[in-house]
Amino acid sequence: MGFLENKFNKDITGVNKDSKERPIRGNGLYNGRYGTLPLPTTEPVNAEQYYRFLNYNPEDGGGDIGNYIRYGDPRDIINEAEEAARQLLPRDKEGKPYKGFDDAQDAVRHALGSYLLVKKYGVDVAKEITDGHERTSFPLGYIGLDDDNRESELQDLYNNRVGRDAAMNKKNKNLKTADIIMKLYQEGKLQHSPFVLKR
Repeated sequence: MGFLENKFNKDITGVNKDSKERPIRGNGLYNGRYGTLPLPTTEPVNAEQYYRFLNYNPEDGGGDIGNYIRYGDPRDIINEAEEAARQLLPRDKEGKPYKGFDDAQDAVRHALGSYLLVKKYGVDVAKEITDGHERTSFPLGYIGLDDDNRESELQDLYNNRVGRDAAMNKKNKNLKTADIIMKLYQEGKLQHSPFVLKR
């Protein structure tokens, strides 16, 4: 199965089509709206390669405060996504409550939040808001949590991307948002835990 090209003149790694650089091809691929992603995995991954898959540069772009000034306060969406994720996925298979970060509930929350951001702001602004949040989690993030690590960051970026793709997919037009995100969860298309990075 080949890689799909996104709506820009780049393949999913962010590489210009005319470039000689080529992405790797994995066994399992998830065909999103604007490109193909490797399926979620517990196997070690290359962080830089995944940043390219997700068209993300951790050093380039604004953060929460700049986005707050430009686009207003997205906390209504953040709160809605958080509450919905708690209701949709309150406990793991063993009956233990989810923590809500670095777990399946976190994956649902990020995909759902990104989906809702696309519906309110459009796909480009939604990506800018969520990417900015991953760069700097203040003031809209959880203060005191050690979530400033590449493994968690990649998990969140991945699930944000899946949520944005779902929001842009015309097949989802008449479906309930929670149903769309839970179907992705049940089909194994959300990254349930932080990625393991190759050292």
